[in-house]
Amino acid sequence: MLMTGSWRPENRAALEDLIGRVGRGGPEYQADAPPFAVFDWDQTVIRHDIGDALFLHQIEALGFALDHDEFWTVLDPSDVTLREQAALLRELADDTRADHPTFHALREAVLVGFLRSGLLDPQEGFPWQTRLLTGMSEAQIADLTRQAMQKGLTAPLGRRHFQAGGQTLHFHEGLRPYAEILDLMRQLEAHGIAAWIVSATNIWAVRVMAEALGVAADRVIGMRTQVIDGKITANLDGEAVATWGKVKAIQRTIHPTHRPVLVAGDNITDLPMLEYSGDTRLVIDRGVTALRQVAEERAAMGERWLVQPMFEVE
Repeated sequence: MLMTGSWRPENRAALEDLIGRVGRGGPEYQADAPPFAVFDWDQTVIRHDIGDALFLHQIEALGFALDHDEFWTVLDPSDVTLREQAALLRELADDTRADHPTFHALREAVLVGFLRSGLLDPQEGFPWQTRLLTGMSEAQIADLTRQAMQKGLTAPLGRRHFQAGGQTLHFHEGLRPYAEILDLMRQLEAHGIAAWIVSATNIWAVRVMAEALGVAADRVIGMRTQVIDGKITANLDGEAVATWGKVKAIQRTIHPTHRPVLVAGDNITDLPMLEYSGDTRLVIDRGVTALRQVAEERAAMGERWLVQPMFEVE
């Protein structure tokens, strides 16, 4: 049923068993309570992170609403001088902009903001990148995402390093879809199990990449802020879709009481969502020791936890 790919044989067999049990025609299928599965997006359906790819592309392309008051409220409302100078950057030719001192100052400010957000509780820190989209339209974010995605899908896999705030920031470079996960999602759908995405990345970016990979946009739940008069604002639209907020997003959008039959994730911040599964949990092991230990301990207790090394990609 599932492609062989680089699945661990025991994981592939367990997932095929799940589909056979709870899928349409299986002994545990409930037509009056159709089953569904939930997947994190970044590092679970794809290698690396479309949110970070978009973020870095925005820095390079000046893809921010630099003339919008609320953008500077999110970034740094005290830096009036940078705001005045940044407005002039768009008048510079692309080949000279990257060497301009103001470009370096703006990049530093954005990266320091990112750095600070990482020190916050995930419910506060995870939405920061989405809030930084304030002042832009959904169509603008979609266009920037397509540009970032196209670059990422052809760029070699690696890491980029930036100095900001006296520290070194590391970002993954390159994007690759996991063929095995996309195949799993198609097989789930074919057997009457709805496959959903629940991501802490902004919903507009995830929808663009999901559609490009054959996943319906209306099956994507992601971080979002309110859109007023066609412009994205900094105000969260509901609770942050991160940690336990992912569970609440499932309850709010998919079903208030029915639990997913499968949850897939890669990070310790996915643990509340993984624990919410009513049947099987799939952990994509990218070296997050704390999550792998939980999965192995729960599996030893007889729960259905599958630990899958990262899939091979080119």
